[in-house]
Amino acid sequence: MYPRKMTHASFVMSCQIRVLSTVVMCLFLFIPEEAAWGWARHDVLTQLILEEPPEWVRGYRQVKVNENRYHIGSLNPKFELVYHAPAHRRHPFLPADFVSYCRYPDRKYGFRGVPIGGEVSGSRVLIDFSDEPDWGMDEEVEEGSEAEFMGGSQGYRHMYYPSGTFHLPRPFFPQGKAPERAELFYQYAREAFGNGDPYWGLRFLARAIHYLEDLANPFHTVQISTRFLVKDNLYEGTVQAVKNYHFAYEDYVAYLLVQALRGEDRKEMLVAIRKAKPKKILGTRGAAKELALFSHREGACLLELSASFFGKEFLSGEPVYLDPEKVRELEESPIRDEVLRVTSRMLIEMSSVVKGFLEMAGRELDLGNTGIERGKWDGGIGPDGGMIGF
Repeated sequence: MYPRKMTHASFVMSCQIRVLSTVVMCLFLFIPEEAAWGWARHDVLTQLILEEPPEWVRGYRQVKVNENRYHIGSLNPKFELVYHAPAHRRHPFLPADFVSYCRYPDRKYGFRGVPIGGEVSGSRVLIDFSDEPDWGMDEEVEEGSEAEFMGGSQGYRHMYYPSGTFHLPRPFFPQGKAPERAELFYQYAREAFGNGDPYWGLRFLARAIHYLEDLANPFHTVQISTRFLVKDNLYEGTVQAVKNYHFAYEDYVAYLLVQALRGEDRKEMLVAIRKAKPKKILGTRGAAKELALFSHREGACLLELSASFFGKEFLSGEPVYLDPEKVRELEESPIRDEVLRVTSRMLIEMSSVVKGFLEMAGRELDLGNTGIERGKWDGGIGPDGGMIGF
């Protein structure tokens, strides 16, 4: 249990020492690919961030939904684009009761979208498709041996262990591609806007936002904690326990944010995001790395807190999910306020970076004038070497 009299600084230091002691365990422990998602509801996070969007985003009141003409060679070849959800597969955007989102394998809970040829606001595109990188585009892609220590290609592309931090297989060297993925889709957005295609420009920006938001989750910037070690089932059991705690934290934060948006409770979570001021962002990749370092330094203790907060029932070699009864129990936890305090710090920093990123995009891509004429585009080589063209 979290020692209430311990100062925050000393607690963070104890967390860091515990993380360093994981070297022996990490020699054989791989993070499971299923645990590579950052937040259960990126769309909800992005909606909160965009409650006061930049002026250039407001300008895109009606954007025509165009069919994809871009080929990004680095994506999962099995990944299929979607534009809208059929009525029979739709869920309420803000459910009234607790939902374990991690049980929905397609990760499209709450998604609506608009069919090709329809019109949609710029804000809605950013909100809807900030979840898209979790819909399979980064799975089953060759990324080398390092990726096996980060949950395969999905984890490798959605996580980042900063330079100077301990992790395996290459301690103190940067590991993971989330900053590169954010930069990649920012460059595709530049191409799309430059050719008069605001729908895909916004959709690519939404994908970039996803990777930035992921890096505010300490489960994506800290490799492991010994608190998740299942001693009687050292490998498979510990792998499952990591998933259990990771998913429980995602579902709990999503629940709090949905409750806050419904106006029912947890207003402190809204304040954390709304009061954030845009950071001065000079580059996507650099901003992503700085956010990851902040998350690693200030949020590493969340892994420790999660072990105590969610309890020993999640330290299991079998899947364990958060449920409404457990959520009610957590309301009485003596360390609940500390969990919310650290989480709020992560969300404030995340919101500041995403807001700053959108301001940078508007400035660099000259998006103040939304009356862009559609230009002719004969095709060319995309930012990652894939063929693109109209």
